[in-house]
Parts: sequence; structure tokens; C-alpha cells
Amino acid sequence: MDKTVLRKTMMEQRERMAEEKAKEASRRITETFFSTDFYKEAKSIFVYFSIAKEPDTSRIILQALADGKIVALPRTKPNRDMDLVPLKNAEVFNAAYSSNWPLVYGIPELPPEIPAIDPMTVDVAIVPSLAVDKYGCRLGYGGGYYDRFISRFPIEKKNRPLFVAIQYESFFKHASLPKDPHDRHVDIIITEAGLFTPVSS
Repeated sequence: MDKTVLRKTMMEQRERMAEEKAKEASRRITETFFSTDFYKEAKSIFVYFSIAKEPDTSRIILQALADGKIVALPRTKPNRDMDLVPLKNAEVFNAAYSSNWPLVYGIPELPPEIPAIDPMTVDVAIVPSLAVDKYGCRLGYGGGYYDRFISRFPIEKKNRPLFVAIQYESFFKHASLPKDPHDRHVDIIITEAGLFTPVSS
């Protein structure tokens, strides 16, 4: 299926999810994430600001801050690039809900005067998706920001972030998703059913 058609189908399917089902799935995804050694050992985490019915990342953000970790959120740049911008504390994050942050594509972003951090210092990067397959290939939203971000790093896991996709089980596809030559895979997939390591294609 064409990626554009598949994105539309996945978004419509996700919006039809019952609110309580999405909340419970997000809770279980979050608990699994917190239980991992890579979370416990991480000093810094890059994570996106979830909107609509994406798996909720707010608890991950707030708990990581409470655990003393550096938490960075994306801030878009020209040419489909982005900076990784650290949150100062939970109060700054909560201000996003009172519209004190700029909105880009409807997503709150930390203001431009806050300096970015070096992406090479991030231990774990949670990347968004509309779906992910058993090979770790993610279907993104079509903007290319995260493909460009992931492509900054070597394929080998040494000296780069661990790339993690959190996704509802019903959007974890055991068949292969369509992909382009430049697409990069994630290292770990977490759904409400547990943690999965992608299989070799």
C-alpha cells in the first residue's frame, strides 16, 4: 500500500480508538519502558510531545525529570531538521498546556532562546510513528524530520542513542511496512503487550 494512503488509514484507525483503551495501553507501555535497564541507566532521554491519541509520553517526560535525567524535546529547524532542547523542570513542561509554548504543526515546542544540546549526548531516543513493523521499520507522518535525525548517527549501536518506538499493539505490524531506501530502523519496540527486538530483514 502507498505510504500516503497507509498514513491516512492508520490515523483514522487510531482516532477511532476508545479513550480508555488508549490510556490503559499508554500506561502499560510506560511501565514497560520504566522497567528496562536502558531507561534506568540512561542519563539523558530525547522524547517527543505526544498529541491526539498517540501513546502518551507525558508521564515518561515527568518521571524522567523526577529521576534526575536530562530530558530533551524536539524543536524544528529549516530543511526538515530539528534541535534537541532540554527541559528545565516539570513546571516548564506543564506550561505547554497553557499555550505558553510556540506551536509548530499543532505541537508545542520550547522557545528559540533555550539552547539545544548535542544529540551525541543522548542515551535513549523515543521516536514517533503511526505504525511499526517487526523489522523495526516505522511509518512516520511524512515530514522526514525523524528520518533525518536518525540518519545523523551510524547504524552500529555503539556511540549513538538507542532508538525506541512506543506504539499500540494494534499498530505493531508483523508484515513489512512500505519503506524507502533512506529509512532507518529502530532498535526496540514497546507496546502494551511488552518489549520486542526487531528481527533481521
